[in-house]
Parts: sequence; C-alpha cells; structure tokens
Amino acid sequence: MLLSVNFKLRLKAETDRNRPVKIYTRIRIDGQVATDFTTGVTVLPEKWDSKAQKIKGSSREVQQDNSTLENIRTDIKEIFNSLRLLGQPCTANIVRLKYLKGNEAVPTLLITYQRFLDNLEEKQGTDKGLEDKTIDKWYSYKKHLQGYVENELKRKDIALIEFTPYLSDKYFNYLMTKKKHGNDHAVKNMQNLSRVFDFAKSKSWTTENPIAKLELKQNPPKPIVYLDESQLDKLSNRKFNGVLSEVVDCFLFQCYTGMAYAELNQFNQDKHLKDFRGEPIIRIFRYKQRKKNPEACLIPLLPEAEALLKKYDGVLPVPDIHVYNRHLHVLEPIVAAEFAITSHVGRKTAGMYLLNNDVPIESVSRILGHSSISTTQRHYAKVLEKRILKDTAHLRKR
Repeated sequence: MLLSVNFKLRLKAETDRNRPVKIYTRIRIDGQVATDFTTGVTVLPEKWDSKAQKIKGSSREVQQDNSTLENIRTDIKEIFNSLRLLGQPCTANIVRLKYLKGNEAVPTLLITYQRFLDNLEEKQGTDKGLEDKTIDKWYSYKKHLQGYVENELKRKDIALIEFTPYLSDKYFNYLMTKKKHGNDHAVKNMQNLSRVFDFAKSKSWTTENPIAKLELKQNPPKPIVYLDESQLDKLSNRKFNGVLSEVVDCFLFQCYTGMAYAELNQFNQDKHLKDFRGEPIIRIFRYKQRKKNPEACLIPLLPEAEALLKKYDGVLPVPDIHVYNRHLHVLEPIVAAEFAITSHVGRKTAGMYLLNNDVPIESVSRILGHSSISTTQRHYAKVLEKRILKDTAHLRKR
C-alpha cells in the first residue's frame, strides 16, 4: 500500500493574497483520497513552498509551524503503519478519522447500526417514537446486513468506511438474489441503511454515505382495483344470507367511507360519529397514520353508509379479517370481478367513488387519511389523467 501526505492551500481567484490562509492536509492511499482537513497553521500564500511542502523562512515562528506540519505527517504515517501491522482495514478515510479522533476506535458497520437502533428505542413512548412492530422490522433489516457481512464477506464486522458504493450495490444485489426480496423491499432496506449512515455522519464517525450515490427506485404503484358503481349496486340490491350478508354490509360500509379494515374493526358509533354543522361525520384515527397525521380521517357519512349503521343499530358485525376476506372472494363471480376482492378493495373503491363523483382530490385525501396529498395523487394517477378531459370539457365547448 502506498501512502502520501501532502499539505496544500485552497486558493481561489477572489482570495486576498495579502492575508494568511489555512494549510490543509490531504491523505492519499493507493489513489484513494480522504477529505482534506485543516492543520491549524496559516501562511501568506507567497510564503508557501508547495514543492518543498513547507513555509519559507527561518524565523522561530516559521520553524514552529514547519515542525507542526512535520509532526502531522509523522503521526499519520504511524497510524498507517500501525493499522497495517495489526491487519486492520486501512483506507485514507480510516487513517484520517484515526488521526482526528485520537485513540477513539473507528466505528464498525454493525456496531453503528446497533447504536442507531438504540437511539430509536430511546425515543419510544414519545411523540417521535416508533411502534414495537416498526422497531422489530428495523432489527430484521440489521439481521440481513449481518448475514451479508458474515456469509458473503466472511467477516464478523467491517469498518464503516469499507462499505463503499461498490459494496452497497453488491449488498442490494444480494438482497434481490440470495434473499429473494422484491425490488421495493430491497430498496426500503437500502433506504433504512442510508439513514444509519446519515446517523453516523451526524456523529462524525464517517464522512460519506455510500447509499446516497446509488440510484434506487421503487416500482410504480400497481394499478388500483376497485368496484364500479354498477357492481356496488349489484351487491346492494342482492339478498345474501347468514355471515355472507354481514360481510357484504361491512364491505359496502368500507366502500362508502374509505375505512381500512383496522378502522372498521375499531369503529364505535358513540365515540367516532360526530355532528358537524348539522351533518353526521366520522372522525377516526387511521391505525397507520395516527402519529404522523392524527387528525387524518374526516369522513362524511353518506346516505348508503348511514343506512347500514341504522340496520345494525350502530354496531357493525365485523368478522375476523381471515373470515372477512374468505367470504369476500365469494363475491368475485357475482360482480364479474377480474381480480381478488379483499377488504382493501373496499378502501380503493371509496377513493374511486368519490373522485368519479367530482369530490376534489384534497378532500379525498383527507377522507382516506393519507399522510399527504401526494400519496393520493400517486395511487390515483390514472384516474386523475382521465378526469382532465372531463374537467376541461366546458372550456372546449366555448
């Protein structure tokens, strides 16, 4: 391995040459360059000898400054030789961090990940805290990374600085091929790892985020599937018996409110049904968004939904999710659906029903409890494209 330590000035066209400027250190190992850092020594540009790598002159002050520069070079060489002797990772940025942080150990990748998780867990119970299930997901992401380091790199851990953009790309391919992750799952894994590196940068444990240099794109949302109004009419007008009758009614309630199964299951008329300027309205927190957007769902009670509530005296007979979805599949041939009908189709149907009946997208976003209007726009993009002609029809007829 070849080490070079050079000192340089940062001079620009607008730099005042009559004022002292800082001298910076540049470490290069086998062609790789670490981020420059200041030596703490300043010099007039005309007094700097770049070829000799020292300040011109023989005064006591000049001798002290040149001695400081030489000591920096010597310390860096000692760190470099020590790392090589111990068989530890030795890159330009590792040497730089070792020099700047003294004897403090250079953080490793998996230890940094754990410190990040510790930080997340410390925030639990606060407004910024995550759910237990989300924390568990983070640990599963770390487990995938640990498996990659141990099984593919044949190491117990690696230095942060060793996880280069090249290795980041290899890890992404590992997730896609060896772990059989779908593209979106693998991208999410990498995005979370990127947060770990941002955390490390904030602690000055590294200077780079290798994930930021990758082009990671999630797949566009799948085309939404929903029931049109004629299919809703078929369900509303047909007589069903037993559990299937209750399932259909709960599903129709979803189609006219936009509730997900979790909100449907926790719906309580006394708690969630409110009077707003003389009109009934449902105020309910979406399970997924109750922290990001706790006031998300504000749902007008349409006549169809109001009739269903009255039918059951305000207590909907919501079955277990597995029973619910199993019975919903029975409806597919009845309404000639070319897709699987699940509880989530009811929520999508609500969004379509509202948009097709000229409800503004801002209102639809609030009714569905999306964290932002961009979420609604992304999921219903094709519908919005079709509405452009409809919304501008009056202009074309002038």
